[in-house]
Amino acid sequence: MKKKILAGAAISISVIVILLSSLFMQSTPSYAAYVRSLPTRNTEVTPKGTPTPIPGVIFTGDYIRIGINPGGTLGVGNGSDPGTGFQYPIGPQYESLAIWWWGEGYVFAYKTEDKPGVWVDHVAYWQPSFGYPPPAACNINPVSFSRIRNDDNYAKVRAEVHTADGALKIRFVWMFPKHMKYVTLKTYIETTVPVKDLIYKRFVDWDIHWQTYNDWSSDSHSVYASFYNETLGSRVVLTVAGQSHPAWGKYLAYAELYGWDDYMARPPFEAIQSHDTPIANYDGAAMITFDLGEGFVRKVGVVGEVLLYYQAGENFLP
Repeated sequence: MKKKILAGAAISISVIVILLSSLFMQSTPSYAAYVRSLPTRNTEVTPKGTPTPIPGVIFTGDYIRIGINPGGTLGVGNGSDPGTGFQYPIGPQYESLAIWWWGEGYVFAYKTEDKPGVWVDHVAYWQPSFGYPPPAACNINPVSFSRIRNDDNYAKVRAEVHTADGALKIRFVWMFPKHMKYVTLKTYIETTVPVKDLIYKRFVDWDIHWQTYNDWSSDSHSVYASFYNETLGSRVVLTVAGQSHPAWGKYLAYAELYGWDDYMARPPFEAIQSHDTPIANYDGAAMITFDLGEGFVRKVGVVGEVLLYYQAGENFLP
């Protein structure tokens, strides 16, 4: 009798495990067009191609190396090497954004009154993989690009873009304290016409040290990707975190681990949002979304100031 009970319990546990495994697999969808069949541990990886040539400036600090382009994102390269987006530690073998295609971009969604009483939804977006200058479908026009400061301690760059209809003027200001392991992005959004339902999203595809599958997690304001590098003997953790200026009364709407389905659109479709349980061995892509206001936004100059932090760290746990 005891053996029958134990056998029955074992079968029940097996069924539960199978059901839980099935549920987990369904909750972590893949994006086949971008999945690259690479080993998930630290073996030699050769790029399968070179990224789209993108102009810009490159800065090297004590711990990280970054490339900033006139479109307002991370990612600079001439097409003959993996490029520079975000390297920690410093070196092309540690590149984590500019790999084969450029995994850092943005979306702006907003409504304008194109006809009296008729509000029409618009979406403007860009990431370097679409090519530079942004193609017409992106509805983004670069306007200016300037290196404000670059010395031993600090680098600061400003890129300005406008939506093709002129409704939004967007300034991206990148600030890089060279003795630290992070870079800060301030985004200033200015209206030229009344707009409503303004959304700003930031898409970050961390591929730590060329590895497309990382371990991912998120909370209410941050998304974390990590990878144990056996050569370094440490687990590298790369993070993107966000907040908006409290003066506008709007904060981070959500952070999700599956940005593939909404990096060119207003709504999320199959979003895994604020997932507080780590997902292992996952081809994720962070999407940080800011809801900057329902209702009308008049011609009041700067309507939003949003901060994002791209951070690097590590520990010695496998």
